Amino acid sequence: MNREPYPAAAGKLLRRVILPLALGAGLYLLLRPEAFLSRGVYALLGAAPAPAAGGGLILKLARNHLADMLWAWALTCCASLVLGRGRAVASALTAIGTGLFVELA
Repeated sequence: MNREPYPAAAGKLLRRVILPLALGAGLYLLLRPEAFLSRGVYALLGAAPAPAAGGGLILKLARNHLADMLWAWALTCCASLVLGRGRAVASALTAIGTGLFVELA
């Protein structure tokens, strides 16, 4: 198996997994102040959440889907780093197919 040197693998892990997870968590905390996790973090910090902004299409997309997309990206990249690209793509397609089946059933 062709393994990359440690610094290159660590850089990929940081760029493809850790940063999207951190950005997704930050967006979730900022855009979803009514969520249980957000209320707990705001209470822990002793801060009041910002009021929810207007309901434009881009803001609704970001509020409802952007954090989930970033987390899915991180999961897929982590799987490809661990399993290798071919097996990760096959497992991602299986997960997508299963999710569609469950959603439509």
